[in-house]
Amino acid sequence: MGTEATVPGVTLASFSGDRVFSGLAGKELGRLAEDVLALFRSRTSAQWLLDAHVALPPGIRLDGLLASVFADNPGLTANLREVTPLVLRRETLTPFVDWSPSPNRIETIRYRVGREVRAIPEGDRARVNDMIAKALAMLRHSAEGWYVFVNSCTATIHPVGIEGAEFGSGSASHRPGVTWLINPDIAKDDAVEMISALIHESVHHVFHMLEAVDSQYTWQKVPLSIHQLTIQSPWTGESIPIHSAVHAWLVWYTLWAFWSSEAASALAGADSALHEAENIKRGFVDRNGRSAIRRQLMEIPPGHGYLVDRVLALTSSW
Repeated sequence: MGTEATVPGVTLASFSGDRVFSGLAGKELGRLAEDVLALFRSRTSAQWLLDAHVALPPGIRLDGLLASVFADNPGLTANLREVTPLVLRRETLTPFVDWSPSPNRIETIRYRVGREVRAIPEGDRARVNDMIAKALAMLRHSAEGWYVFVNSCTATIHPVGIEGAEFGSGSASHRPGVTWLINPDIAKDDAVEMISALIHESVHHVFHMLEAVDSQYTWQKVPLSIHQLTIQSPWTGESIPIHSAVHAWLVWYTLWAFWSSEAASALAGADSALHEAENIKRGFVDRNGRSAIRRQLMEIPPGHGYLVDRVLALTSSW
């Protein structure tokens, strides 16, 4: 069974394309936000963000990788007839909270985290639903552009339990739009952690979609030797694959931009927002982390290389 984390009276159709990134296009993101917005406007896949559809470019068929991208996702339905462009429409206007993920989805999560996955106790599910709805409502009230961004990028949420882990989130490159919430039953009630998790995974979903349909972001031509590289994350201290490291620089910069914004201060309080922003900022001043990612800019897909280079430039004086 699943539930929809609803915010009454809101439809994505009421937002124009120009407003999708209205909360992201302030001075905090500098030119990067404008570049990303221009990227989405210039490609058919922009429709994914602009009106809660996924519109694939003409000539792209729903087979191979793209079949797995949208398979087993309760928040999406697919019209498998050959149409141009092929559109996968969202069933709900806010993320579908799925309490019964398929065995394949459970296995994916178990493989990624290396631990057994359990269901969230039924007695805790109403609280988790309320926390997700609260986070969305807070974003809608104080940071409308970010609210639309999260709603547009996230189709399905799987809350799962993992013994011995803290609250966290995850996603997979072959499932853009699907967010895992790990141990959401132990997340703090102030919604700060939930909001960070939803924004964090939404950025991953954007780039997972681009990697599936855009040659400037695809990793298929990247040499195996580069794929196998690992880099220590300056935010978590973990050694992660280069693909994850590239995403990390873009995800954490976006999160810093959110928590350093006036909207975040209004949403969570100035002290709380500043605390989150300063914690994230520490990763960008790590010299070893900056050197490690900079050495790979010419090896990774050009779209990613350009954006990571911009983040390095924007954070160079920190």
